[in-house]
Amino acid sequence: MIIILVILSALVASIRYPGVGLALAASLYTLEHAFYLPGWLQGLMAIAPALVAAVQFRRSSVRFHRIDALMLAFIAYRLISNAWAPTQIDKTSIELLMNNALLLAYYTSGRIIASSRDGRHFALEMLVGFLLIPLAYVLSPNLQQLWDRQIFVGATAVGLSYPLNIWIVVGLAVVLFAWKARNMRGPDANTLPGQVAWTLGPVAIVWGTLLLLDNGSRGALLGAAVALAAALWIGGSRRLQRQILLAGVPLAVALVFIHLFEAAIVEWVGTLGRDRFSRLVIVALETLGLDTGYSIEDYAFRAREVVQALAVSQFVNSPLIGCGYTCTTPSTLMYPHNIFLEVAAELGLVGLSMFATLVLAAVYRAAATISEYKNLTMFSVALVLLALLVQHQVSYFMDIARMLFFALGALVVKEGGIGARESERTSLSFSAGHTLDR
Repeated sequence: MIIILVILSALVASIRYPGVGLALAASLYTLEHAFYLPGWLQGLMAIAPALVAAVQFRRSSVRFHRIDALMLAFIAYRLISNAWAPTQIDKTSIELLMNNALLLAYYTSGRIIASSRDGRHFALEMLVGFLLIPLAYVLSPNLQQLWDRQIFVGATAVGLSYPLNIWIVVGLAVVLFAWKARNMRGPDANTLPGQVAWTLGPVAIVWGTLLLLDNGSRGALLGAAVALAAALWIGGSRRLQRQILLAGVPLAVALVFIHLFEAAIVEWVGTLGRDRFSRLVIVALETLGLDTGYSIEDYAFRAREVVQALAVSQFVNSPLIGCGYTCTTPSTLMYPHNIFLEVAAELGLVGLSMFATLVLAAVYRAAATISEYKNLTMFSVALVLLALLVQHQVSYFMDIARMLFFALGALVVKEGGIGARESERTSLSFSAGHTLDR
């Protein structure tokens, strides 16, 4: 009952602080398995970004853009393609409409909030909202240890990684931005937003990473690492870029070593126990590409490879229009675990070209935003976009890629509001007026 009251309070607060609502939506999967939330509350959490965007609409300067027409065409084509898809999965027309309506709603929310005049503390609000994640791990009666991984009853480990990835990346964004601003203008930790930034940012990075390591999701870890590397590389000096390249040399050597001596390494892995340190070693080796044959997810990965091969063949059989919406999900409910492969197989080159255009436009704006270090909100969203794009190459499927579509919506167009004051020099200034850019 207490957690329900906390979530309801957070939903009410999200009307004024939209970042809290987005964090709630991203945490839905974790919280619904941690506390057995009623269906009506899960529904409110799922549509929270859309409700917040509706409230923020009057305060925004959003305008319909031709790329928005492309997004509408992409969603419409997904729905139309269901007409020629084989009936492999039991989904009603209402479910199909709802899934695509949510993708469109999250995209629209990103467009509106990025152009809102009230979104300057968006990243800090998300850090506050994500505090429900560690609260769930501490208070939930449904937490269990399975194969040395902490998961909630009825939940898959990979599903829990989604909010952890976003939480870590937003924490990284806040800390990087605060560090950059401190070097420029001096620390400004005497105001409430400054204290939130310097406190919750490191908490998100450390606690989120520990939970993610215990969770064992490699895609989320890789996404956060790529986001951090991108932030340091794009916004860094030549010296820092050289250091990043030098750091990549040992990784390249490790990859070559694993490839050359794979048999011997697999034999050594077979001698390890099942303690947490051994599990971490195995996950690290598998992340580098070693097929240990020891993974607790061995069956899942083999099934994943089968479905990916099926998706490739489906694309080859119908490269132009695809095999239709949901055709890549057979009766086993397994899916390709690669969002671009999924789009290519289901929607063909027609759908893939539309989706790729949206992604490229957003990535271009994300790179520009990261290089300028001028707006904390957009800087955070840019890093989240990169992290989720990486994670969606090894996990999840299109229908639940809602946070990715939020990031796409926020970045595809340079709008007014919090995302467009880029001609002025900006720092992380938590002054009495609470401005993040000026």
